[in-house]
Amino acid sequence: MDRIEKVINGEYDNHMMPFLWMHGEERNVIKDYLEKIAGCGMGAVCLESRPYEAFLEEPWWKDLEFITGECERLGMDVWILDDKHFPTGYAAGMIEERYPQLRKMYLTVRSLDFVGPKKNGRILLKWLKTDRPNIMNVGAEKPELCDSDCGETQVLGVLAARKSGDREIDEESILFLPYEEEKGILKWDIPEGEWSVFLLSATYQGGEAATEGYLNPLQREAAEVLLETVYVPHYERLKEKFGTVIKGFFSDEPRLGNAKGPDASIGRYEMPLPWKPGMERELAAELDLSEQELMKRLLLLFLGDSAGAHEIRYQYMDFISRMYSENFSNVIGNWCTERGIEYIGHVIEDNNAHARLGYGAGHFFKSMSGQDMSGIDVVLHQLMPRQNRHMFKSFTSTGWDGEFFTFGLARLGASLGHLDPRKKGRTMCEVFGAYGWAEGLKLMKWITDHMVANGVNYFVPHAFSMKDFPDLDCPPHLYAHGNNPEFTYLNILSEYTNRLGFLLSGGKHGGNTGLLYHAEAEWSGNYMLFQKPARVMSENQIEFDILSADMLTQSRTVGGGQIVVNGQKFCSLIVPYAQRLPEKLIKSLVRLGENGLNILFIDELPEALSEKGGDIGLLNKLHSISRVCTLQELPEKLEGETDRLITDREVPYLRYYHYFHEDGEIFLLFNEDLYENLNVHVTFPTDQPLHGYAPMENRRVDLPREGEGYSITLAKGELMVLYTNTAEEKETKVGNVLSQAAVFEAVNAFSLKNQHWTVEVGKGLGGPKQQIWEFDSLPDLDRISELEDFSGELIYRTEFSSCLEQMSLVIEEVNEIAEVHLNGISVGRRISYPYAFDLTGYSIGGKNVLEIRVVNNLGRYRKDYLSQFIVMEPLGITGDVVLYSRRNDLIEEG
Repeated sequence: MDRIEKVINGEYDNHMMPFLWMHGEERNVIKDYLEKIAGCGMGAVCLESRPYEAFLEEPWWKDLEFITGECERLGMDVWILDDKHFPTGYAAGMIEERYPQLRKMYLTVRSLDFVGPKKNGRILLKWLKTDRPNIMNVGAEKPELCDSDCGETQVLGVLAARKSGDREIDEESILFLPYEEEKGILKWDIPEGEWSVFLLSATYQGGEAATEGYLNPLQREAAEVLLETVYVPHYERLKEKFGTVIKGFFSDEPRLGNAKGPDASIGRYEMPLPWKPGMERELAAELDLSEQELMKRLLLLFLGDSAGAHEIRYQYMDFISRMYSENFSNVIGNWCTERGIEYIGHVIEDNNAHARLGYGAGHFFKSMSGQDMSGIDVVLHQLMPRQNRHMFKSFTSTGWDGEFFTFGLARLGASLGHLDPRKKGRTMCEVFGAYGWAEGLKLMKWITDHMVANGVNYFVPHAFSMKDFPDLDCPPHLYAHGNNPEFTYLNILSEYTNRLGFLLSGGKHGGNTGLLYHAEAEWSGNYMLFQKPARVMSENQIEFDILSADMLTQSRTVGGGQIVVNGQKFCSLIVPYAQRLPEKLIKSLVRLGENGLNILFIDELPEALSEKGGDIGLLNKLHSISRVCTLQELPEKLEGETDRLITDREVPYLRYYHYFHEDGEIFLLFNEDLYENLNVHVTFPTDQPLHGYAPMENRRVDLPREGEGYSITLAKGELMVLYTNTAEEKETKVGNVLSQAAVFEAVNAFSLKNQHWTVEVGKGLGGPKQQIWEFDSLPDLDRISELEDFSGELIYRTEFSSCLEQMSLVIEEVNEIAEVHLNGISVGRRISYPYAFDLTGYSIGGKNVLEIRVVNNLGRYRKDYLSQFIVMEPLGITGDVVLYSRRNDLIEEG
């Protein structure tokens, strides 16, 4: 395969563009950091004001001119984060300062309860236009409601409805009432019974406090202010660099921002709703309603559980998610395209926010429509080994949804990258940020492998901070002015990531099972999160992509009941449980099912359409051509040409990713478990012979066939690549390093645990400057009080005698980087399992001097706030150190 040949020869491109945080540092510091980033194998930077107080002022432009010049010299690309500080939408303060009418606007409802009958009732409503004054704080009362408190609030309508419970109304009784807003008085003959009076308003008050004064992403004019404020000045100042050194802009976590947090699911969470001026007219026209009738329906955005309530919630969410796409994402993306650059970034996906309001942007697929790569991020311990079943407590008070972050997020992002032609098969993930200094290269590699095994092929490491060490802002920092002891080994991860990114680019994803994105179902009633079936398929090595409703309605059918989306074929579609689905989607499902697509609904078929007045007959047709199964039954119900692995036992931590190039196929396997090794016999969905490639060592490996499949051995957290080849391969070196997970045909094992060892303190922080200890066996260094706070390098030395030339060394457990020298020559470096080293060609007859340099992360020294959420490993080598040989020859203690 051509791409395998190229990576082995070092001919691959860059897939890493780390954040470089700018605060106004000196040029020598900037130059040093750029050289360090380039030197560790990262061929781009994403510049972020964190904040840079003179952003968009002359010092900023001078620094950018210097940086682009240096990057041109170093062969690096430049991306620019598009605001003075994250999240995107602040527009460098310009919205609040000059365009307050383009701030986020909200639809609110406030109510009062009354009892009738009462003729000629007069109800004071002016106070409902603003937040309740603090009348209980003696001495701080407002004597009267100020005009400034409610002058920016527009009353859209006054409604009344008969109460049917504590917070329930009789929806058939809703009345639209005339109201003289200038007087602030409602005049109404109250009918008999208990009634609620509601004031619907459009206001700039409320919403998420952290993004107060931010732009309204539903208004095109607001996005244009961001362009004029940030994008255009960069273009005018650095036009000659655009499309060459400057690759584009990065939006970081823009959002609807009507509420704080990820739980803002329409109809389930009390909150103001995103709005824009005149939206009542646009929405009424789209729904073919009078504005008075629309007002009655808008009340049901906040109250009720009827079909009508779910209908308007679906219609509202569909509308605003399109407005976000058309008036924010596409406006920026098209501007960039016209100038020969690209637009990338990500929204907030956390805890299912991607299909919601608040932190979300309404609909993941629509929110990313204008971007040239799909994009996601993992920060703050959201993705952790084995934290994949429940909510787990970490930095946030509510915790993280482990099932979403493990089985949903990466596959969601990669599916958009696969299926949207604009993305060109590219998916970016912002990684490593705010895990604390206890996150070292071992965990970073595991996060990278998880992403790659789900289809992510570009990475934005978070981050390089140029502030003086220690910068308290969201560590770890990858260089930290040379204070991060693991920086010396960062190039191992960078080159490994670039190789994998290159291998999984330029082709097509192989998954032929589709999984419906659940957003419309969530807006319309009861629903199942898409990660539920995603988990089942992942744990059963079934390849799949997540499809939006729009992708299905726009898909075309081909022979054999298959559908095609952006050139990728699907033979089955999984629909998570949905009480209701939109009529246009149901029509598409009927069309696709009648053409032979295998459609599986989880648990139940839809009971209704999202729209009340839709064609109910469509449901009957759908029921006749679809099947229903439980999550547990799903693997066996996926028949025919399903892209999956056949294993000799259940292996829930084995991840599988299938990728096609013109001259062959790639099968990527990853043992996602960092606690146990994995041994399994696998049959692959191909008749072609498979070859092995070890991306960490960058060489081919032997892969003998056993029957119809292959016996696969993966160490904890190990990833391997298998591939077919339609072209004749060149002769290249084939490696066969002894793995920690399976000692290959070894007939002799010799433990060095009880040897005489010396341990020397190398460069580091928090320990003695120079110290050498001697031990009769491998020591427990946690017992040494002088090393309680040590982060840095420890040098282990011992000797052994052997007449063997072919042998390997395995370190069972070490924290967390190991570099082995034998007889003064470097044998290799490992940043994660397997810590296995081929000593062939380095060992000599007689006495051999073994040196193992061990480096840990800064968590032990810094003990920072964010590191409390990661279990810190013990210091140094904590498992056995074993020599393996193929021959039964004697290895002796030195």
